Amino acid sequence: MTIISIKQGNDAELFRVEFSDASSCVFRASYLSDSLIASLASFNRNSLEVQPDSQEESSPPEISEDEEQAFHFAASCYRAEKQALALVARAEQCSTGLSRKLEKRGYGTAVVKAIVSRLLEQGVVDDRRYALRWLASRLARSPECPRKLLAALLNRGISREDAEKTLKETLPPEEEYRLLKNYLVKKRLSFSEFSAEPERNADPSLRYTLKAEGFSFRTLDRFREEEELNRD
Repeated sequence: MTIISIKQGNDAELFRVEFSDASSCVFRASYLSDSLIASLASFNRNSLEVQPDSQEESSPPEISEDEEQAFHFAASCYRAEKQALALVARAEQCSTGLSRKLEKRGYGTAVVKAIVSRLLEQGVVDDRRYALRWLASRLARSPECPRKLLAALLNRGISREDAEKTLKETLPPEEEYRLLKNYLVKKRLSFSEFSAEPERNADPSLRYTLKAEGFSFRTLDRFREEEELNRD
């Protein structure tokens, strides 16, 4: 197999390659290996013309089966990239969610990994940004306990580290306090059972039930103190 021509597109990284079997493909150079790009360095991108520093006309470069597959892999990456960008244009995506959507569209694991890695490096996909926007949207619809919010982020493929940092950023003390009050109203929970130090072997108090739901003791104690002041 030989390369008949390689033509550069409007984007400096995009190329169209034509092979001697009449097949062709469009690819982004960054999806090719450095060694394959280097092997084409002497080949004129537009035609088989004599190079400025050469006295002889260039011959169509022979490529191995592996090199041919590398071109087709790069072409698949480019097609997947266009689909990924279309998805991102419609809504914020996280890396895991985007990967699943591309795989459902028939792209292989290696192609999807290459695409998502590139978009993460470029900042087009950002899991922390996605998590922040998702949390803001979720909390605007309905108050949820921190435990469920964390679990929902993890289920969407956000790493535990990113999920916990994002939750902490979204729920500083004042926001967590507001969320607690709204959550109690939503659940129709009475604070009369609230105690600071439940007796040993007693049923868990509301305080510890809420702690298990992800609310901090700092916020729970503040709420207890303010409730006691309001009752006095």
